[in-house]
Amino acid sequence: MIKDWKSFAELLGITAIVASLIFVGLQLKQSQAIAISEMDASQVASLIEENNAVIGNMDIWIRGNADENLSPADAEIYARLVTNMNNRFYFIVHQQILLGLGDNALLDVAEFASYLYENPRAKRVWRAREERLGKYRGMIRSSETVTSDWITLVESNIAVFERQSATAVQ
Repeated sequence: MIKDWKSFAELLGITAIVASLIFVGLQLKQSQAIAISEMDASQVASLIEENNAVIGNMDIWIRGNADENLSPADAEIYARLVTNMNNRFYFIVHQQILLGLGDNALLDVAEFASYLYENPRAKRVWRAREERLGKYRGMIRSSETVTSDWITLVESNIAVFERQSATAVQ
């Protein structure tokens, strides 16, 4: 009888461990779903803010994207609008990578890179900002070259668009 009781207790213990592991797995899945939902809500809020900034400066946005002359004040506003777009895409991609959604992240990188490819002034503004930030990052870490994965991803996508465009022209 004691042996049966011991076997029963061991079986009960193993069952409890398996059940707790299943529960933890379900909790992790639910936590990821919540994180993705929060990320989506954050992305929508950022997009709304970005769109409101563009709408409030529509003339500057249109002239900047058309690569027309801008006053120094308008050029600064345009640079901020491009920076806002960069930041939104950067954080979307960063969050997606952290959540293991790399395929979605690559699509968003391509979307931002296509905007830069289609708008030469925006591309110049973005590159100048990244170059300036890289210089300051290099001052902090002078012993190493500081290049973010974001820059590499965006630049490689722009290069693909440029190659495909050159091939299409020929």
